[in-house]
Parts: sequence; structure tokens; C-alpha cells
Amino acid sequence: MESLAAHEDIGEPTKAKEEPGRIQRLVRTAILGMPFLFYGGDTPHSARVSPIEAMQQEVVSSSFSTLKQAHQTLTPEEYIVWLAGRLKDQKELARFLQSNMRYEDDIEGNAQPPHETVMTATKTIDGKMTGDCEDYAILSQRLLAEMGILSQVVYLDMMKGGHAVCLWVEKNHHGKYHAYCLDNGILAKDDNFTRGIGQPPNAPEGYNSIRDALDAVIANYRDRSGHQCRMNPWSIRVFRETGGHYLATTTTILAFDPELPAIARFHHIDLVVFGAVLLAALATYDRTRKWHVKDAKTPDEDEQRMRFFRCLKEYLTTFRLY
Repeated sequence: MESLAAHEDIGEPTKAKEEPGRIQRLVRTAILGMPFLFYGGDTPHSARVSPIEAMQQEVVSSSFSTLKQAHQTLTPEEYIVWLAGRLKDQKELARFLQSNMRYEDDIEGNAQPPHETVMTATKTIDGKMTGDCEDYAILSQRLLAEMGILSQVVYLDMMKGGHAVCLWVEKNHHGKYHAYCLDNGILAKDDNFTRGIGQPPNAPEGYNSIRDALDAVIANYRDRSGHQCRMNPWSIRVFRETGGHYLATTTTILAFDPELPAIARFHHIDLVVFGAVLLAALATYDRTRKWHVKDAKTPDEDEQRMRFFRCLKEYLTTFRLY
């Protein structure tokens, strides 16, 4: 009997611990909710979070007009950077343009910068951006640049008039080249536009030169004489940003080389001036070498010439790449 009574006495405090009183529950709730009181809610700390950080924390639509309603301080440049980081590859970029941009003729014929194209989404009922072929290509080039892909806005002289597309070239691990074209949101690779449905590509492993790859991807377009468009490697019409405006200029095939990104920023006149300066430097070197004293101990002329060209090549490569 004593053992049973002792057992019953032990059991009562245990039951009290399992079922805390009302005051204990209120105290526990207040302690657990203290961090949310200081760090949560609509406080000045949370108000300082940038729109980009807020968008990364929630699943929202990719339309600029929709994001603008939720984040009033969002700018077109911030939207472009955020969107480029959200797109996985060029295929997803093409799908985005097809879903969020609509073709519209430009009566004035001026190419608008990417941020102006993004702002057109706030002026349409469906929230889609609007623009012509040049605006499509320029926006595509900007997004590709943010994705780390070098591209050019190329002007094609076609039968029905001028047409702008976004072109770029990639080099695979075999040392071959593949060319891509974004035309109003439609993506093509190599000869996708020209070969029949179900037919294999002409060069599945890639092309030997950049020019062959570009000629394959634009073979679907016809020039004013009705023939397939071809690239003139030394005079390619492109659109470049100059003083906040996109103007037509010319460049060379070197602008598409993925291993020479600095050359892509050069204009045609820049390459002409560079060639003239290089010739002047070679002439100066040759004249200086002839002025050396004849009896001075100098290395063999062929070896000296080869060493000079090796140094020149190393300098130019470093200048162009880095």
C-alpha cells in the first residue's frame, strides 16, 4: 500500500509538467515570438531591400509591367539584368521573346535602345513589349551580352527591304563553329531554316570557318537579286551603340570570333587605322634596323625578324583578349 501511494505521489507532478498552465503558455509564446517582433513585418529594415532581391524571393511573372506594379522603383536596366540571370540559354530567350514581345512597325525608322523597348510594355493593354526587327535584335543582343554571349545586330539587304537579325558564333570542343540567328524571337542554328523537315544538318559537328557558319545560318534570306544572302567578310553592316543611339556602321568577320571579344567592339574604320599604324611600325622597325652599325655584333637577320614577329604577336594577342 505504501508503494502504491508513493507511486501515485510521483505521478501527479509528471502530469502537471505535460500540461502547462495558461500563464506558462503565454510566456512561452511571447518568448518565441520576440525575434519576429524585431526582425519581421513592415519595418524600415525590410523597406531597404532592393526590388531585385525581393523578386528573387518570390515567384512572379517575367513581364516588366507586372513586376513594375509590384515594385514601383524597378528600372528597365535592373529588369534586363534580372531577366538575363533568370534565362537558362538562348532557347529560353527565344521563348521569352515570343511570349512577351509583339512585332510593330516603326514609322520613324529609329532603332530604340533596350531600355526603351522594355518600357513599351507599360503602354500596351496586354503588357507585352513592342518593336520592329531592329528592336528585337538589339534587345536580344543586350540580353545575350548579360548572359555572356557575344553577338552582333546584322543588317541584311533583302528583296523586300532591309532586315535586322541578331547573329553570333560559338566554337565547340572539336574546333568547329556553329552560327545562331535570332529573328524576331525565332531561333535558328546553322542550316535549320534551309534544310527540310526531318533531314539531318549538313555539318552536325560544325563548320571549319566562321564565314561558312554565318553563310549557312543566313542562307534562308534572299538578297535583292533573288540569291541566297552571303557574308562579305570585310564589310558587314551592323548596328552599334554610339552616344546612346544605335546607328548603322560596318565591321569585319573578326567581330564574330568568340575568342576575340575585344575585336567585336571595333568599327570598320578602327581596323583600317590599326592596319595603317601597324604598317608604319613595321616600316619604322625596318628602317631602324638598317641604321645599325654594320660591324656591330647582331644576331642573324632571320632569327631577329622571327623574334620580332613573335613579340608582336604576343603583344597584339594580349591587347585584343585582355
